[in-house]
Amino acid sequence: MKAHKTLDKLKTYGTTESDVCVLCCGSHDTESHLFFDCSYSNNIWSSMLSLLNLRRIDGDVHFWIDWMAHHARGKSFKVWIRKTVLAATVYHIWNERNGRIFISIFNSKEKIRKQIRSVVILKARSWGGIGDTDENRSFCIA
Repeated sequence: MKAHKTLDKLKTYGTTESDVCVLCCGSHDTESHLFFDCSYSNNIWSSMLSLLNLRRIDGDVHFWIDWMAHHARGKSFKVWIRKTVLAATVYHIWNERNGRIFISIFNSKEKIRKQIRSVVILKARSWGGIGDTDENRSFCIA
């Protein structure tokens, strides 16, 4: 995860003067903060995980990588949807952060959640292996 050019890194390069998180305006914009500690991101994560019948557990980047490695094995719809929601959430949080920094566009948490759900729904419709089961219906994405 060290590839992300967060504001703490851009500040050391002299590209920006501030390294304060543009999502919550509270802490330094680091990878750990952006994806795991930021109140704006945490709100989005909690919502997305609840759609998967999961709850947010505090942990750093290493905890979540280990968690996904353990819980994202196999080819079931449950595994596929977890991977898809995770990827879409990371992408949309990063995209929102970049939009605020580089083009001064600010979206609400609700709009970001709707964008993530829309992407997941579109991908799910194109995924042919979804069975009509109680477990699959429990993922309240729609």
